[in-house]
Amino acid sequence: MDKYWFRTRKQEKKFFKDNPVYRTGLGKKHRIQEVTKDHLYIQSQNSEKVIPIPRKEIRKAIHFTFHVRTITRKDLERFSNFNSAMFGIMILVFQDIAYQYQTPHGLLRLTLKGVRFYFSGLARSPKDREFVLKNGGDSLCLSYFHLRDMNPDRWVPDIRNKCKVLIDSGAFSLFNAEQKLRKKLGITGSELQLSLLDHWEYDQVHQAKLKPIKWEEYGTWVKKYLEMGVITDYINLDVFGNSEETKRNQKRLEQLVGKAPIPVYHWDAPIEDLDELVQEGHPVIALGGIVALHGENEKRAFFQKVFARHPGVRYHWLGGSSKLLFEFNFFSADSTSYLMPRINGDGTIITPYGFDYRPEWSTQECIAFNIRILSSLEEAYHQEFQLEMAFSYPEEANGYESGQLELAI
Repeated sequence: MDKYWFRTRKQEKKFFKDNPVYRTGLGKKHRIQEVTKDHLYIQSQNSEKVIPIPRKEIRKAIHFTFHVRTITRKDLERFSNFNSAMFGIMILVFQDIAYQYQTPHGLLRLTLKGVRFYFSGLARSPKDREFVLKNGGDSLCLSYFHLRDMNPDRWVPDIRNKCKVLIDSGAFSLFNAEQKLRKKLGITGSELQLSLLDHWEYDQVHQAKLKPIKWEEYGTWVKKYLEMGVITDYINLDVFGNSEETKRNQKRLEQLVGKAPIPVYHWDAPIEDLDELVQEGHPVIALGGIVALHGENEKRAFFQKVFARHPGVRYHWLGGSSKLLFEFNFFSADSTSYLMPRINGDGTIITPYGFDYRPEWSTQECIAFNIRILSSLEEAYHQEFQLEMAFSYPEEANGYESGQLELAI
């Protein structure tokens, strides 16, 4: 039984205790006529018919909402034929920790507050994965760039059924390698990346042993592990500096995988690209390329523009965990910054007010602190952060050694 079942019971009890009347997803008023051990009996204001909804299905819907954190009425069809009534119940169940958003097409979406943080930089380091899990981190962002040629026995068993796994294509890792080669070849970054994404057009690329990321291979790999239940979601294969190719990959992957990837909007792409993604009604939109912006002020200005243009949209910050994560209403984020104590060797810890330092702490203690505070963001529904500065990490983690870091923020 995962941690969400306790929260499920708690939210269910609050709903039944306080709310005899509620509105459905279509705005109709329903009254709770009776609550038994097994059923909730409701009656519409326009009908004398009493509808029984099994409480076990309500609990499943609550549990599902905690897992995915954003739902529409259609998402609840798996739990009840009366999905509009069920959606109204979810609105009421989560009223104190969620907000509602109406899409450009008039669809109502319910989203939990707080930020789900995915710990990245872990594809090649089982010890780091273990340490994250032992310290409360149950959401990982793993890179296809590093996993694609790895024996699944080296990473699947220690995460399967233990955590939520978001797959990133690794386009950023490839992009970093490209920049060094681009200078050597004297060509533009977008030209080189297109060659790496699809073809071996340059002998020098082949000689540099930069293996391309092909969208067909990426999609086939993702589909396999989605069907196995090993991964939870995946991000589009974005092409830096080429929004049209990024859009094409979005459509190609959706057709191949059968599930749309999380789309990526780059800070330097036309703002109309973001408008288009919002119109398409994606559950989440990733914001990428932010590392290229210099300093907190430039990043803050970009986020202010995005959030002001489309408030209520759920954004994932690719590669972010600075104090800006505490300032904006992000839906989720991923980063390797929790590993900075190992990178910098100066006791760096993450706080809502920016980076702080605890040189008297061990590297393990600093990393464990960072994992715990970033994990706590998911339940920081009202921007309240309560975490003891002094703690002890699990005894099982003693002897933990540094893993292999994939990329630095």
